Amino acid sequence: CLHPSPLPKYRGGSPLQHQILSGEKESAVTLFQMDDGIDTGDILYQEKFSLDGDLSQIFQRIVRLGSDGVSKIIENDYEINFDREYVDMEPFISEIIIDNLDRLYICSNKCKGLCGICGNNMNKIKCNCEEKNLKESPFSSLSQLDL
Repeated sequence: CLHPSPLPKYRGGSPLQHQILSGEKESAVTLFQMDDGIDTGDILYQEKFSLDGDLSQIFQRIVRLGSDGVSKIIENDYEINFDREYVDMEPFISEIIIDNLDRLYICSNKCKGLCGICGNNMNKIKCNCEEKNLKESPFSSLSQLDL
């Protein structure tokens, strides 16, 4: 699995958003073996990257480091163990449900969150992006990646 944080820090959903809201300047791409927990498996690869720039630039760094990491894992012939015939998905499904709850129930009314277009912390700065442009997929910035 790929997780865009320096695991074990920022385990769980929305790691990039949480790091940006916490004022982190640096993160890491972590590749790890899935186990029963949420982002708790053995770490196979971890490489730091800067959180400077817009979301497109950050995603480009994550993709580049993630693919480099997969190549290194394959080249070094890491032994990945599968102790079970299945993986319990209940913790992941619970996380998805929590991530999709109405934010008013889990965030104060004063919390403005991150801009869905540029990723800026709306609690700290006023963004120039227009909400009407958000009709695209929230992953539309991924299409700008130069792969």
